[in-house]
Amino acid sequence: MRPIYATVAVVCGLAACGEETRSAPEPAKQIPETTPTQPAGDPATKVAPDADFIVEADISAFRKVNALPPDADVTQERKYRAPVSTALVYLSLDSAPVEEAIDERLVTRAIFDGDAVIVATAQPYAEVAKAMVAGGATEDGDVLVHDTYSVGEAGPGLLAVALDPKAIRTVQARAGGRVPAKLQQVLDGAGEGPIRAASLDPKGACVTSVAVSGGEGDQATAVIAVRGKASPDRSRLGRPVGGEGRYAFQDPQADGVRLTVPFTQYDAALAGFLGERVYRC
Repeated sequence: MRPIYATVAVVCGLAACGEETRSAPEPAKQIPETTPTQPAGDPATKVAPDADFIVEADISAFRKVNALPPDADVTQERKYRAPVSTALVYLSLDSAPVEEAIDERLVTRAIFDGDAVIVATAQPYAEVAKAMVAGGATEDGDVLVHDTYSVGEAGPGLLAVALDPKAIRTVQARAGGRVPAKLQQVLDGAGEGPIRAASLDPKGACVTSVAVSGGEGDQATAVIAVRGKASPDRSRLGRPVGGEGRYAFQDPQADGVRLTVPFTQYDAALAGFLGERVYRC
């Protein structure tokens, strides 16, 4: 598992993070005519047992709390596309065949573990594969390989999307998994938003975890857990970091080892600052 700050660097390297014109671009997507033929799967069953970073997006709940239709394509408006790109990281690119191939109206959940995005969808895989090939992907066994993001079927109602085809094959071979208990605890401690992210022992010697919860409107919360007593004066989230100032952090509140920092995001992925040093040790 690559560290979260390395993951952020890889994704930003492809997406040119920080360039205003390439941040969560307005799509020009041709919406496919898709008939769901199977129930969406559970992406948590494909999570690595040793995962130390995760983004979990309940797309169905995201639609509901934002008063969208249950079959809304959340990638078609920037204010929705940006936060869901926290999990659906391929949306950070201006153009990628995988986005054209996946009918986002049928996506219900997604999990990103730093290596692969596991997508729960009712869309038939044959339709995804056909569109990927039309977009220039080549078949390599049970993976459609492209020089941006590749994709493969990860089980009934599940897709795996990754930069590295090996990561897709790893997901395909995995079964009966779940979000590791410690990581799930950190996620749950961040809040109940439809989009949540958590990292264990991230960059920073005294920091044990960082979690983010949001997705309802433009409001979100970051929770930093430290060794010892947390201090509001040591938060590095009182200023714009990452995302070129697309976050407005409010006054942090300390409670024991936890530091809670509410913030507003402006057309940005919710966890784009996790690669930064968020606390001064």
